Amino acid sequence: MKLKFLTDKELEQATLRQRDMSHNWAPFIEELYKHPNRWAEFPEKVNHSAQAYRVPEMYKDIQVKITGGNSHRVDHPDKKQWTVFAKYVPDNDSEKNIEIIEEGFDPLVF
Repeated sequence: MKLKFLTDKELEQATLRQRDMSHNWAPFIEELYKHPNRWAEFPEKVNHSAQAYRVPEMYKDIQVKITGGNSHRVDHPDKKQWTVFAKYVPDNDSEKNIEIIEEGFDPLVF
């Protein structure tokens, strides 16, 4: 068997590509960096909350809140997609960068 060996950087790039395949977060995050401490809604709904959980792993100082979805399979008739809200908090030391919130979330009431 022939193995393909990777450098740490190659591995990081490969895993980020896999994690980020279904949504292009980069332009959204770039805009957040221009507007610190302001909540913004991601322009696409996501099927799985884990997609939003990965955002703070991939991008420094990003806080995320998600609402409205459920854990049904994508092909389930009662499937609800998640709405993702995020903000850039410079020098964020908080360990809690993701929060699932209840129905009726209003990002303007913070």
